Order: sequence, then C-alpha cells, then structure tokens
Amino acid sequence: NKPLRFPFNRRNRNSTMDNYPFYTIVGESLHEVNVGPIHAGIIEPGAFRFVCNGENVLHLEIALGYQHRGVENEFCATNNRLRQMLLSESIAGDSAVSHGVAFASTIEKLCGKSIERNLQIERCVALELERMAMHIADTGALSMDVGYQLGQVACEALRTMTINTTQAWCGNRFGKGLIRPCGTNKPLTAEKVEMIIKNVKEIGHRYNQVREDIKNTAADIHRSISGGKEELGVFYTTMSCITDCRDREQTGREILDHLKALESAEIASNSCLSGVHRDDIDVYINGREARRFASQGQSRTAAIALKFAQRELLRDGEDYPLLLLDDVLSELDE
Repeated sequence: NKPLRFPFNRRNRNSTMDNYPFYTIVGESLHEVNVGPIHAGIIEPGAFRFVCNGENVLHLEIALGYQHRGVENEFCATNNRLRQMLLSESIAGDSAVSHGVAFASTIEKLCGKSIERNLQIERCVALELERMAMHIADTGALSMDVGYQLGQVACEALRTMTINTTQAWCGNRFGKGLIRPCGTNKPLTAEKVEMIIKNVKEIGHRYNQVREDIKNTAADIHRSISGGKEELGVFYTTMSCITDCRDREQTGREILDHLKALESAEIASNSCLSGVHRDDIDVYINGREARRFASQGQSRTAAIALKFAQRELLRDGEDYPLLLLDDVLSELDE
C-alpha cells in the first residue's frame, strides 16, 4: 500500500516523498544508487532507486508524484466543458491526445452519446501517431543513456517527422485541439490520410535503413574482433506483417492491410495492438539470442562492435569521430 500520489491537499500531511518507503535489500556486496528527483534537462521530477550487486541491477523502484498542479481542483472549479477539455490536453505534453480521448470518452458515456465509426477511427489514428512519436523519443533517450549517439540522432529525426505529421493534420504537433467530445473540428480527409500513410512509410523506411547500416557494419567488425569464430546478427522484430521496409510502396500496402485487419479489434479494445511501440531490435550471436545466451565477454564484444559500427557510419571522409572506450578488454572471453 505504498503512496502513489502526493497532491497538495492530501489528507495525511506527514506522507511526503522524503519518507517514501523504498524497497531495500540487505547484503554486504550490495549498494544503493539514487538518481533524482531533480534531473538535467526539462523532464518531470522522479526518483529512481537502484539496488546493485557490482554492475548488475537487482532491483529498480521508481517514485513519481513530486510535482502536482492541482489539476483536479481546476476541473471541479468550472462547468465549462471546453475549459475542461483544454485542461485534459495540458496535463502532460506527451499525452495530449490520450488524455483528451479519455476525457472526451468519459463525457460521451456520461451523456449517453455514441460517436460515429469514422470518428473512432480518427481517434485511433491520432493515438497511434502520439504513441509512435513518444516511443521513438523514448528509444532515442535510451540510446543516449547507453552512449548510442547514432540511434539517438536517428530517433530524434524520426520523432520530428512523426509529430510534424500530426501538426499537418490538426495544426499542433502534440495534437492539441484535435479531440473534442461528440465530434471533431479537424476531420481526417482523404488528402490527410494519404499524407499520413506516406509519412509512416518513410519513417519505417528510414528506421530500417539505420538498422541495416549498423547490422552490416557491425557484423564485419564483430567477425574481425572474434577472429572469425562468431557471427553477429542485428534483426528488427515487428508485431506487424511488414516484410521489407526498403520497398516504400509495398510497405504502405502492408501497413494498410494490417491496420484494416485489426481495425475492429482496436476499436473494441480502445488501444493500438500493433505499431513501432511494440517492435524491437534483437542482437544474435551465431544464431542465438544474445540477451538470453551470450556470456559477459560475448555481450561486451557485441557492444564494442556496435560502437565501432557507429564510428564507421559517422565518419566524414578520412576523419573519424573521437571514440572513448574504458577498460575494453576486462570481460572478453579468451
């Protein structure tokens, strides 16, 4: 029964983030690492408590809720539905559409109103664009955290393309103003549908292009590091039926067919059952999944190969970018 939220008007004033009951593990070889709640940049505050045994993370607990603006009170202070709609869109910048859909759906159900099928589809498309943008942004942030600069830059460019698609649809990159109870002021026209399909095809193509470049370069480097004994494979695992992102036209047709096949199920579940947020990149060594079967030495070798692959791809003519490596040979297998 740990507290999840700490609003300014909470009943128990002694319940604060400072005395949050973090999970603890006792052991001489263990240590705790606390990150936050204040972070660099403009992200929301949150505390991350790691319990580690050397470099192995045994447990991670995330405590959120440091910042509350009294949004609930603002909702209660007005009966103006448009004002409430604008509040729902402003709760979190990366969830303007999802919070807007949640509020609009609540109002519609309370009023006993049913929305048209086309409007349901439009909301699903808007939700998917938002999920794509934010999951690509998260992938870029993860890439930055592990020093994968090429992945970070590529994801930032793809996120920009995704949110610009939303802006071309409704005039706002985060989808504000797109969702309204019982209707919409920004209908999805045939021209906008064509634009969205075109952009999604291009996003998939570029994402796959980066993966292919890294895969081919990293495989050659890894083969050299391992003395030709191991073969590195980098594969894009997708929940959809897309077989080859290099062919834009084929990709577009496959995306449409796939979305149509899931249309009824997605509307019924009010969620997207497929998309880039469900995809992943898997690393294999000699045909076996690295995350499950690789030794520490093999994992280190694969990481080094991927680092050198980035360096190769970022090379400008004869000039290579500076690559800093620390204790490279510490865990390599003989």
